[in-house]
Amino acid sequence: MTVSYATQKKTASKSKAPVATTPVTAKTSAAVEQIVENMASLKVKVDLFRAAFNDYEKHRKALIALIPENASPIEPVVFDGPAHAVEFSAKALERKVKELKKLHKKLGDEVFYAIACVPLGELDKYLAKVEQDEYISASNTGTRTCKIIEKPTK
Repeated sequence: MTVSYATQKKTASKSKAPVATTPVTAKTSAAVEQIVENMASLKVKVDLFRAAFNDYEKHRKALIALIPENASPIEPVVFDGPAHAVEFSAKALERKVKELKKLHKKLGDEVFYAIACVPLGELDKYLAKVEQDEYISASNTGTRTCKIIEKPTK
């Protein structure tokens, strides 16, 4: 049994062109093989759960659509059934800065810039990726996705 890793080859362009991958393999043990097979069998259950969760979400959205427009945002809303009830909490409190310049002046440069946060998705609307290199650092530190691949039977 081997494990395949994909290494990325850097492209010369900074565009969103597909990145080529080259598999790198490493030998594994019988214990790792067992983990792989356990994951594969559990994926069937995960897929069934995902289908049930999608149905749950469809019903949840249907109930949300039934909440009266004049319902208080600070009070929960309850829908009763014969054996159960579904309660939707009060709406979450959302806070936004009203006067950014005044806040900056009040806090001063040191504190303001220590806590300021720029949503990078918003920055993408104003600066091209190549223009951002001077201001933004990027590295592959996020989580990895996982998929189960069924091998052809021999």
